[in-house]
Amino acid sequence: MSGPLSNARHERFAQALADGETADAAYEIAGYRPNRGNAATLKAKQNIRNRVDEILGAAAARAEIDQAYVLSTIVETVERCKQARPVLDRKGDPVLTELPDGNAAPAYAFDSRAVLKGSELLGKHLGMFTEKHEVTGKDGGPIETRDVSDEEAVRRMLFVIARARRDRQPTIQ
Repeated sequence: MSGPLSNARHERFAQALADGETADAAYEIAGYRPNRGNAATLKAKQNIRNRVDEILGAAAARAEIDQAYVLSTIVETVERCKQARPVLDRKGDPVLTELPDGNAAPAYAFDSRAVLKGSELLGKHLGMFTEKHEVTGKDGGPIETRDVSDEEAVRRMLFVIARARRDRQPTIQ
């Protein structure tokens, strides 16, 4: 465990991300002016990702929650909700309902929403469903592409590599 980041704004940014904020919102919460590109760049930094993972891991450990616990809870809930259960009044006595023939019978409830939601969560965990995202270019138009020379492609790759190396260097602030 490395603990809080030395840069206070970066620490606030990581805390906000761990709290479920978007990168844009976390960037503003940390005290920066709104800038989607800078927010995405900061979120991609390894020290930020490590800190968010550390915060989330510590929270899960404190709550003694892990993947197995979550999955077993979902399965248990689904199984319980699949069963028809008697409807009880405040005293715990079964509620009776009148049948078409005039006789009374106990009322039963089935929680289909909980069964379906639990099944959905399990299916997502197992990778049974894929989320589709539509990606478009500027103003919802098509994505524009253009060919570049081999030299230009190499220049761009070297730029990205140099930037990644620079970002990995510890900064003194």
